[in-house]
Amino acid sequence: MSVRALVLAALCGQGAALLQPALLRASRPMAVAPRAATPEMLLGGAGRSVRKAVMNVRRTINIKNCAPGGGSTGDSGSGVGGGGGGDVTPADDGDSKDDVNPFIAVWKNYEALLEEKPLLMKALTSFTGFAIGDILAQIFIQKQDFDWYRLFRLASFGFLVHGTTSHWFYGKLDAAIPGTGAKQVFSKVFIDQVLWNPIFGIMFFSYVACLEWKGIEDVIE
Repeated sequence: MSVRALVLAALCGQGAALLQPALLRASRPMAVAPRAATPEMLLGGAGRSVRKAVMNVRRTINIKNCAPGGGSTGDSGSGVGGGGGGDVTPADDGDSKDDVNPFIAVWKNYEALLEEKPLLMKALTSFTGFAIGDILAQIFIQKQDFDWYRLFRLASFGFLVHGTTSHWFYGKLDAAIPGTGAKQVFSKVFIDQVLWNPIFGIMFFSYVACLEWKGIEDVIE
């Protein structure tokens, strides 16, 4: 073996000797810094249960502190709901809105009175309808001097005759033909137009003729 080969081998041996410590450090696993023991590590499954319980308690306390009117969340006493600590008044339902509207309140009172005193309320309803109808006819259609006696005749007919007799007739008709089907409704309309309408006409003209001091001939005409 020549001198050149010996020198090359020596150099390689020295290089390997220099690199060996570095290679050994690189191949070793890095040391991990020790971590502080946690309740889970010490207690195992029981530690996890304790941690969950603590978190639930914290969430419950936060919910109570944020409840409306439930007090304060700090020293300032300015919790959600103003720190009043009182009960929250529940929102009113639809009845309060109905009470505010005067038309709905009047309509409800009318329905209640209609159930308690049906004959009187129907007579008053007919009286109001005939009176308003005659007032509108005299003002906007005929446009003549207002006839108060005519208004009295028509309004009194509605109160004394139309409202009372209609209450009796339609009550009997609904009792004889109950139901709201197509057949029942058609039968009621047919009887109303064929039977009751002619009777109503005779009563109306006879009543008006009597108040005008006219005879049967005027009623027939």
